[in-house]
Amino acid sequence: MGAELSTIWYVDSPRPALALRGYPAPDARSGQAIARVLFDDDVTPLGQVPLAHVAAGTPDVLYVGVYPGVTVVCADFPATMLPSELPEHWRRAGSSGRTLFVASSVAGARAGFAEWRGEELRRSFSADAADIFEDIGVPQVWERPFWAGEFPMTYPLDVFPDPQMLPFHPQRFAEAANRAWLGFRYTAVQPDDAIDPARLLVHGFRAGAPVAPAPPQVPETRNPDPAPPGRSR
Repeated sequence: MGAELSTIWYVDSPRPALALRGYPAPDARSGQAIARVLFDDDVTPLGQVPLAHVAAGTPDVLYVGVYPGVTVVCADFPATMLPSELPEHWRRAGSSGRTLFVASSVAGARAGFAEWRGEELRRSFSADAADIFEDIGVPQVWERPFWAGEFPMTYPLDVFPDPQMLPFHPQRFAEAANRAWLGFRYTAVQPDDAIDPARLLVHGFRAGAPVAPAPPQVPETRNPDPAPPGRSR
């Protein structure tokens, strides 16, 4: 139904969609500095990849895109984590900007999102198709059509849905948060969309310092046995 996502966005620009629209080149040095802080370790650069290919995160790897006024970090957060419990150091403690968390997992059809403005948690939501695990803050304007039932889930004719099912698919809800806050979506991207995440590049960083290659092995050479006395070779 939706894309696999595990992303954090640090937003200082008042118009993040406009900041991303020109596909700015990510700053590798700043990205490496952020990865070192978040890993609390040295890191090994892995090169550039499209955001759309790594938005779900990878164990022991961070994908970081630092653009003017906007930064994205793709990390392998557990799908069961409540958005409000995002560790403090991942939220840029002390910053006055916005921190946005958007996560979505096909397994269990679970998804969630959260928005902080500085230290204040403004909105946090997490659910699967039948259960809401977290619902903090006042729903935002872009949420209204979902709660009003304008994007219902569909079922085969021979399937009777649980009466507790949400009036929308959680993954679609989370991707709508991404579009409302950042101006783009990962699924059903149209040619006239302002931003295509497949064209937005990020840098990958693996935890741990680069391993120096082992020196080449030089075959041992032996001097020929000396000739016996009185004999020549």
